[in-house]
Amino acid sequence: MILIVFLLLLSFIPVHPYMSDRFSAYEEYVWYQGIKGTIPLTNNYPVEIKESGAVYENNYSKFLLKKIDFEKTLKNQNIFLDASVGASYHDSIAPTISISPKVEFSLTDNIEASVKVFLSNDIDNSRGFPIKPFKEKIIAGFERGYVKYSNEKLFVLFGRMDYHSSFSKDNSLLFDYKAVPMDGIYLSGEANRYFSYDFKYASLGSMKLDSTYLFEGEDIDVISRYLSFHKFILTLKDYLRLSFSESCIFGRKSIGNIFDYTFPFFIFYGEQNNIDINDNILWAFDVNYNYLGRVNLSYSLLVDDYQYEYEGTKDLEPPELGHIVRIDAPVCCAVMSLSYMRINAWVYNQRYPWNRYIFNSKNIGDEMGPDIQGIEGNGLFAYSSTGRVNFKVSYFEKGDNYSSSDWIFPISDTYYYKQIGIDPVKKWTEASLSVEQIYKFLSFNLSLNYLYGIENTDSGLSVDSYIRILL
Repeated sequence: MILIVFLLLLSFIPVHPYMSDRFSAYEEYVWYQGIKGTIPLTNNYPVEIKESGAVYENNYSKFLLKKIDFEKTLKNQNIFLDASVGASYHDSIAPTISISPKVEFSLTDNIEASVKVFLSNDIDNSRGFPIKPFKEKIIAGFERGYVKYSNEKLFVLFGRMDYHSSFSKDNSLLFDYKAVPMDGIYLSGEANRYFSYDFKYASLGSMKLDSTYLFEGEDIDVISRYLSFHKFILTLKDYLRLSFSESCIFGRKSIGNIFDYTFPFFIFYGEQNNIDINDNILWAFDVNYNYLGRVNLSYSLLVDDYQYEYEGTKDLEPPELGHIVRIDAPVCCAVMSLSYMRINAWVYNQRYPWNRYIFNSKNIGDEMGPDIQGIEGNGLFAYSSTGRVNFKVSYFEKGDNYSSSDWIFPISDTYYYKQIGIDPVKKWTEASLSVEQIYKFLSFNLSLNYLYGIENTDSGLSVDSYIRILL
């Protein structure tokens, strides 16, 4: 009865213009509506939290709505406490603890602010936050925090925020959702129902260099790093969307030059030619097609660098391209997905270390970096309105090339011309099963994962279990 009332109320809840949390049930519900064909599928995450008008009569949609209620996304509440406690087994058994209070409040009808902090015993700092462990036992810091202005056509956000750019909520070639949150400004607007745009500008801090470089006419051993990104989205039909994205990482010594790529409607590649500085620019082309809400097809092409003519050994650098092809099919109480990914060697990399597509030693693009290809199948099934299981199986091949690998071009050795699979190559297959069960303000989670090493990879079993508490 409570669930039925909740479903009926969804259409009358006032707009909540705050931004969603990463991997939240609300984000998944928006994505689910997109692959069902109810709304055009977004390729921007996080999403603005708004009232929901679509209700589906199956356990999977009911589970997502129940989880939205569990996470209190649509509640008129200013203070939230998200905590989890559990244990994990990899090489040994270890306890896991995480506490994440969040505060959200409105300053005016159009201006909101949000702050989320965290405390965790993950001293390995898997997210890559710029923090130091306390007594080698815990880490703590600000996960997100922003001030945002919004109206019907535009929002502008200033602060720290995760960002993900892809029609898939899991795969991304430009911005992996597991990358480190960045401090900066984010602008998103909609000109009309056919055209919208995104712009992001962030500071990546300063980098201490291993040696001295000649840059902007002087020798430097420290440089400030910045990221600028823009995207144009074209909606030809509700079922067909295209986007073009351009991302640039660059370093600057002079304050007057840090705004070189800050106008959202300039083409960065043209600006680079005019500035005549060797910055790192990546292009991404995305297309999404939805067939009657039954099958959703998406394709992403990443262009880092492409040698279209050969003028000598300086052009032995292989084509730096990336691809993702993905199919999603909502079937009754489940969602089935199949994806293939390939990222050539040397993608994300560049001659100058400050221009490499990494932040705090973590990849900004795909979390596994370049020189990788693999296929992954995923099945999500809701066995009730309060529980679901997730089964995933994958096969990957990873060459010995990374976003931070030493740059060796121009070269004369054709060995390094390999587009993918620089030796030694690691090969593995992986299978995982996870279960999630919601009960009132508690969520019980269990995950089993087995990695079978085929070549140059160790096999192993890992287990994660935890109870999530939301108040």
